[in-house]
Amino acid sequence: METVAHSNVDLIDRLLSLSNRCAIGDSAAMTELLATYHEDAEITPLREAADMYDVPAEEAIRAYFERISRQCFVWFIYADQLQEHGDRVLALGGIRTVDRETREDHTTELGLVYTVRDGKVAAVEAYSSYADATVAARAR
Repeated sequence: METVAHSNVDLIDRLLSLSNRCAIGDSAAMTELLATYHEDAEITPLREAADMYDVPAEEAIRAYFERISRQCFVWFIYADQLQEHGDRVLALGGIRTVDRETREDHTTELGLVYTVRDGKVAAVEAYSSYADATVAARAR
């Protein structure tokens, strides 16, 4: 059981690193990132981004990073904590962005709950508060 826990946390840590590389247009990272998700993965973004995610996971991920490259000089996701909760991994951290148009540098607190099945991400849910993300990760 301990090996599985480390593998799930390692998977999410790798996924975050790949996401940062995707944000700067690394196509090899995009290929590897997409391989970490199940084809039918459920992606639940923060409410303000939800309108663009009624599509398959691969299409949603590609669309997200295309939007990032158009809107941001800098986009960097990080996790200060990664915690295993059964088949879920709780990532507590944030996203730092620098807007292309306004040059505004902004950091947003973000909690992510990843559900891992057979070594791949089956679902990810984003929360704007650590408390909400923690409750969701512990649910079941």
